[in-house]
Amino acid sequence: MDGRAIEPFPRSEDGEFGYTAAKLALGTVPGLGPLAQEVLEKAVGNPLRRRQENWFASLGEALSALVDRVEGLSAEALAEDEVFVSTVAQATQQAIATHSQVKREALRNIVLNTALGVKLDDALLGSFLGYVERFSEAHLKLLALMADPMADAAYAAQARNVYMGSVQGVVHEAHPDLSAATGVLDRLYDDLTREGLLGGSFKAMCSASGLQQPQTTPYGNAFLEFIRAPRD
Repeated sequence: MDGRAIEPFPRSEDGEFGYTAAKLALGTVPGLGPLAQEVLEKAVGNPLRRRQENWFASLGEALSALVDRVEGLSAEALAEDEVFVSTVAQATQQAIATHSQVKREALRNIVLNTALGVKLDDALLGSFLGYVERFSEAHLKLLALMADPMADAAYAAQARNVYMGSVQGVVHEAHPDLSAATGVLDRLYDDLTREGLLGGSFKAMCSASGLQQPQTTPYGNAFLEFIRAPRD
């Protein structure tokens, strides 16, 4: 370990999110102020503070563990790394804005990989952070599935029983949650393909061996690697 461990991040104050200003403004509304302030506190202030505190606690714990096990990595060095600080700022905004634990984990992993020195071009970093923000959990699940389809037990079981078929059909049978509504699976695939993360043939008929092949592009693999937890 090099340098001091990262201390737990502080709790947020009421000033975050413009919260104090909003409460003061509501307090000036005749006949409505106190009630509106109470509703704002319970419905907005408390949940946002809780999300922020949970995010910072998770991030602080993960970074401390990283500093503890990686030679040459320190809290002081991270504080001086402008790319790291910018990445934390962007990831924090997104983490507070999402209810998805899967997306928060992806954002945390982006921060950890950046801390470890995985540096991307600004445009590429912006794109990857944008994907986490815009894509749903289903998008991320389908992309990970298509990167190594036979590692997924449900997909592998279906694919091994098909002589000729489409990747789309196997995914539909193996993971009905991805196609619960009409057209959802196609939409997921189209979105990922349009961004250059998936390639290959999704709907075309192919042999059993074709069904077992990855569908991700090198660009898609790079994105997945960046949102995965760092390997020991």
